[in-house]
Amino acid sequence: LHPPTLPFLPILPSAPVTPRVGELAAAMLGGSGVRNAAIVVVVAALVWGAFQMVDGKQSMKELVESAVIYVEAQGDRAMFVYLAFTLIGVVALVPTTIMELAGGFLFSKHYGMWTTWLLTCAAKLIANVISVFLARHFL
Repeated sequence: LHPPTLPFLPILPSAPVTPRVGELAAAMLGGSGVRNAAIVVVVAALVWGAFQMVDGKQSMKELVESAVIYVEAQGDRAMFVYLAFTLIGVVALVPTTIMELAGGFLFSKHYGMWTTWLLTCAAKLIANVISVFLARHFL
């Protein structure tokens, strides 16, 4: 007796087939040398960027603190500068938590806590929409 076979199941070979790693990689990557080189360059750039982020934490902290001092010195237009920094920071993937806390302390007394919070949320929402648009059309 033969076991029943379903028509949608592929027929498996009797001996297992083990392709070589190089053939498998070439099949997965399309076999194009230019494409493979581009993938290697992108991965290397990501690894380099990750190491720079680890080493650059202190400089990033100093950059955000200097941005807070700059916003504080702007006077009447400080809220607009703060919202622009928040928007650009979210799009550029810069940690904006310190800016948000500083914005709360700087503007809650003048504009109110809820207004400051709503404007910050609106700026972050707009930044996220811009980021999604950029990711869909350029990546």
